[in-house]
Amino acid sequence: MQYLGDQLAEWVRSLSQLQQLVLDEDENTAIILQQTAVMQPQFRAIIAAIEAAALSPAVEQSLRPYQTEAHRRLRLMSVEGMKLRTARSPETLAQVRSQLKAHLDQLQQFAIAMTNELG
Repeated sequence: MQYLGDQLAEWVRSLSQLQQLVLDEDENTAIILQQTAVMQPQFRAIIAAIEAAALSPAVEQSLRPYQTEAHRRLRLMSVEGMKLRTARSPETLAQVRSQLKAHLDQLQQFAIAMTNELG
């Protein structure tokens, strides 16, 4: 279970780094898209670790809503990434970056909540 906790902690760090990239208006869009793409494989590894861990049914059940919502937010981030790639106006760029930040904030909260559930 320590390994799972370490993975979640690493994911929270990655989310924080990506948040900083999104907030920096001068940051290259390609770097943001690249880092966004890294989030999904990291999350899949966390899900695999959860499935492999000897967790009680109560803990598994408490983690499930966070997993579902995190997966949904990751999909939405992919959509926002496509919008970011094609955005031209400063207003659109700002709006897409704001949406990405909101998704990242939620993902970070889910990861922290999952860590807390693991004890």
